[in-house]
Amino acid sequence: IQGIIIDAFTSVREQTETKAALKRERCLVCNRSRSAIEVEGVESGLLNSFARHTQDEHNFFHYFFYIQHVTAKDPKDLNGIESYVVDKLKTQDMTWIPRV
Repeated sequence: IQGIIIDAFTSVREQTETKAALKRERCLVCNRSRSAIEVEGVESGLLNSFARHTQDEHNFFHYFFYIQHVTAKDPKDLNGIESYVVDKLKTQDMTWIPRV
């Protein structure tokens, strides 16, 4: 039984580490790699490009709350852009997210 418990904790730890590594190495919104974003930043003369990108340009929580907002809204109260985004979300088309 101890072996099963230890294996379960090991599995949970590995999953947590994998998720943390993904968050460190890829933008959760556009899925671009940290290295690609950093290279573009260096070419533009910017430092900490990945941090700036994930905190300012593609802040996960901004997108999350926006999606919550538009999907909770009464469809007849949506403006044009919100309707467009809701239609894209219904078909799981994420092209409405700008690539920065």
